[in-house]
Amino acid sequence: MKKYRVKVDGKEYEVEIEELGKELAGEETSISTAKQQKKQNVAPSPRQTTKNVSPKITGAGEVKAPMAGKILRIQAKEGQEVKEGQLLLLLEAMKMENEIYAPKDGTIKEVLVKEEMNVTPGDVMIKME
Repeated sequence: MKKYRVKVDGKEYEVEIEELGKELAGEETSISTAKQQKKQNVAPSPRQTTKNVSPKITGAGEVKAPMAGKILRIQAKEGQEVKEGQLLLLLEAMKMENEIYAPKDGTIKEVLVKEEMNVTPGDVMIKME
């Protein structure tokens, strides 16, 4: 861990930065940066993207919102066959775009959300078979 002092809008913050291995650097950096910014009360840059957000899924095949936010874009359509890891929708939370992926192979039975719609944690967004 290395400590640095940074100035943002005239305010000084002390931050710690951990160097990651090459295979983790890409995915973990955006999440670590967001946590660091939140910890230091620094707003994240508008529309950062967080990858690999895992939706909650029940035995019935319901993809639930992992956090509160607004639906920006829906990629899945009713009747569409999807593979595990395929992008289903984009959820904006705290000025960050969160990609929601299919948690398993299956068919989209029902899309319960619309673009610009707000969701809360646990809301069912998509039903899969």
